[in-house]
Amino acid sequence: MSFLRDVGEGLDPSFAHITYHDGLGRTGLERTLGPPWKFPRETIPTSRQALRGYEWWTICPKELVDAVGGADALRADGAFHEVVQLPSDALWLQATEHYRDYGPDAYTAVFHALAPALPPGTPKHFDRGESEPAERVVHLDADTVRRSPMPDRTGPETLRGMGTPSN
Repeated sequence: MSFLRDVGEGLDPSFAHITYHDGLGRTGLERTLGPPWKFPRETIPTSRQALRGYEWWTICPKELVDAVGGADALRADGAFHEVVQLPSDALWLQATEHYRDYGPDAYTAVFHALAPALPPGTPKHFDRGESEPAERVVHLDADTVRRSPMPDRTGPETLRGMGTPSN
């Protein structure tokens, strides 16, 4: 992660992420939000207007920082293990200390925290093969979530009822 931090601090990133399944460079949200299904060649040019997705580690561009409430609000929110404002004013957002801990509760909290910067639409459910990892996507419309009050995430029991997908 220190290498990524060094790179991120020297750039003005519009988006970056770390995830397990990265088919054709698309994020989990891009793979499930549609139709029309969007590919990176369509979402990269607009990645300063809407986040391409939310993953275990995500860079939020400076243009969307106000939409998500800023670094201090995200730190106080509790959805992230680490929130760092980079020299470009983009945000380095790490959901959990370890990737193995990025499960439904964690990605649901990240979804709710970043919903104001996500594109509208409800992601679709797709059947997955037994050997394929589950999509780490909340099946709620970010547009609907951003218009409702933010849930209180001060304790582990507060994630119930927040759109956490069932396994």
